[in-house]
Amino acid sequence: MVTSGEELNFVNGVTSSIQTQIDGKQSSLANQGTQNTVLHGNASGDPSFSAVDLAADVTGVTHVSNGGTNSSVALNNDRIMVSNGGAIVESSPLSNGQLLIGSTGASPAVSNIIAGKGIDIINGAGTINVSASVANAFVTTDRSTNSTSVADVPDMSFTIGANETWSFEFYIQNNCSGNAGTKWAISVPSGGSFRALVKGNDDQNPFLITERINASGTLTTNTFNADSDSDDGWTEIKGVVINGTTPGNVKLQFANGGASQTTTVLQYSYLTARKID
Repeated sequence: MVTSGEELNFVNGVTSSIQTQIDGKQSSLANQGTQNTVLHGNASGDPSFSAVDLAADVTGVTHVSNGGTNSSVALNNDRIMVSNGGAIVESSPLSNGQLLIGSTGASPAVSNIIAGKGIDIINGAGTINVSASVANAFVTTDRSTNSTSVADVPDMSFTIGANETWSFEFYIQNNCSGNAGTKWAISVPSGGSFRALVKGNDDQNPFLITERINASGTLTTNTFNADSDSDDGWTEIKGVVINGTTPGNVKLQFANGGASQTTTVLQYSYLTARKID
């Protein structure tokens, strides 16, 4: 039979044991944790203080106001980040030369720079080259012919693409060994058309003559700078060429106005051409 004294001793013993355990736990928790740490539970032992691990401790989407993106969409990488629908997300993929271009009241749009008239745009990996479509050339040394058949003038040509329109200007210093003078022509790619005005010294007098030409490879009827003194003269040819579907070259051509004489295009004669459409 258990007496009241024995019961009291048993209760005191249990109470003392519990208090000892509590004191031990309090001791293990006393002065634990520092700034920016929280108490983490431990299913197999005592809880402990440590910093928050965003990967292990946090689930869901972190709002922008808390330093997050407000988006759970996985990243594809190598894209520009934009704000869209209250979240920070990737933009559409960009190919060579593409940009994000602003759109009032809407998200930026992926697009390319559009070339205006007379402008060329070349898109590369991380580059955009914008340039005016201009061709310039000059005669590097005197170019001569003693033939009455049409021939190309070396150095005096420019390249034209399919369906392009260019203006051109040839500024020519020239002479002839006699009074036969020089005849001129313009050659364009098959399917192209042009119209040009040839202007220069008259034959054997100081007055100017002009002639309109529009047939590819066909020499002028007039002869220019037909001076019996073999003096230097000048010729200017201005026009516009509208090309067809065949790319190629627009060429200055010449011929001697008469047999047994030599006509010469002098060094530093030059051309300039501009793409206008």
